[in-house]
Amino acid sequence: MVSSGIVLAAAFNIPAGHVLNLGGSTLAIPGDWSNSGTFAAGTGTIKLNVPAGSVQTIFGDNTFYNLESTAAGGQINFEAAKTQTVSNNLAVNGGSGNLITLRSTTAGTPWKIDPQVGRSVSYIDVKDVNNINATVLQILNSTDSGNNTNVQFDTATTTTTTTSTTTTTTTVPIEQPKATVTGATLNVDFSSPVTGAANIMIEHFEGTSSRIVFNKQISVTEGANAFTDQMINQITGNILERGFYTVTIAYPSIGKKVVFKIVVK
Repeated sequence: MVSSGIVLAAAFNIPAGHVLNLGGSTLAIPGDWSNSGTFAAGTGTIKLNVPAGSVQTIFGDNTFYNLESTAAGGQINFEAAKTQTVSNNLAVNGGSGNLITLRSTTAGTPWKIDPQVGRSVSYIDVKDVNNINATVLQILNSTDSGNNTNVQFDTATTTTTTTSTTTTTTTVPIEQPKATVTGATLNVDFSSPVTGAANIMIEHFEGTSSRIVFNKQISVTEGANAFTDQMINQITGNILERGFYTVTIAYPSIGKKVVFKIVVK
């Protein structure tokens, strides 16, 4: 059993005849991943932490529970023709102007992904991926480098709302830019055109910097829906801060999205 939060210093291989039981732990890997033995994913998380400017390779067919990466500026190669199954949550998010590059080990020969439940994919540069899951994989703020199958990039029809009518603003003391914003709310009311899956990404901007606060696939019902700062806080622990937010709600099944821009003063 792996202890939670272990960060490896190099490549990781499960030798033949050995078993890695991840349980509910998190294993962060900056180097290559290979498995010649048995990997029991449990409810754990594999984080692909390739350093910026470096290349990491994932070999073989693998089944992960959670597969994550925030390795902006790094490159992750997946073995050509092999399948990466993610039974719970896939979260691969680079940064604005600092993408994560995803490639096949053999250019022109696709690598396969099967994200079965949650998907959160943004700020990547991807080529030669084949999403074998029945649901189209929505990819936001990214570069399509070609030969990608059953994915939808952020080229959907966009409706932009200057501000959400239910959003209030308040003043955050400058000397406490990350303090709780008393009285501020982020209540986004939206009328979903479909019943099914939608991807919500919330990005916070202050000056020239930005960060993704929330990026997750949720279930929506045609008609009235709402998304609030309380929901964000419960899921991520984030609070509203000074600056402005964009809230992007994308519907992969119909190729449309709506963007709210919200100011917190």
